[in-house]
Amino acid sequence: MEATRQIPIVMTGTSDPVGAGLIESLARPGGNVTGVADLGLDLNVKRLELLKAVAPKVIRVAWLQSTLAG
Repeated sequence: MEATRQIPIVMTGTSDPVGAGLIESLARPGGNVTGVADLGLDLNVKRLELLKAVAPKVIRVAWLQSTLAG
């Protein structure tokens, strides 16, 4: 980013581009950086909030995730 402002830089799979200093914000990235952010971790918190809203009596939740690709 410091080397050029003319050539587009494409990021992929970055979980926190704002925190990494790659962009100013998700709504208005600015600069010459573009790409796809992996917001899965942020969405997990929202998913749990939604679950608590629709099923307030739930006290335990298990999260199963495969780490195998493909």
